[in-house]
Amino acid sequence: IVGPFLRHFDFQSAQRVDAWIANSQEVAKRIEKFYRKDATVIYPPIEIDSSTAARLAARQVGMTKRKDYYLMVSRIVGGKGILEAATAFKKLGIKLKIVGEIITPLENVEYVGRVEDGELPRLYAGAKGFVALARDEDFG
Repeated sequence: IVGPFLRHFDFQSAQRVDAWIANSQEVAKRIEKFYRKDATVIYPPIEIDSSTAARLAARQVGMTKRKDYYLMVSRIVGGKGILEAATAFKKLGIKLKIVGEIITPLENVEYVGRVEDGELPRLYAGAKGFVALARDEDFG
């Protein structure tokens, strides 16, 4: 009932914005689509050489072989594909570890919870692979 009013109000309010900034081309496209405005893209900072960090972390903790799990690092929300991943991994009988805060625990998934940035390279280094199933991801 209030949806059309809120969309109209949102669009009208958006027209008064002085400048739009997006963190990716995908977000800039959404701004153009929904608000008909151009956005300047400013990418967030990233750690450039994370593969080297993962190898160093593996050496520091004495990992010479990968462990028997796949890793998913994500906010635990609907659009990130967590349920789909857990269901698929359960059917395949493969262990999945998820870094992030959970709402509802699922079978066959080890929830690591929040971890410090320094812990992530060790988890990546030990994983057989990495899972990313997000829909409508900001970075395409």
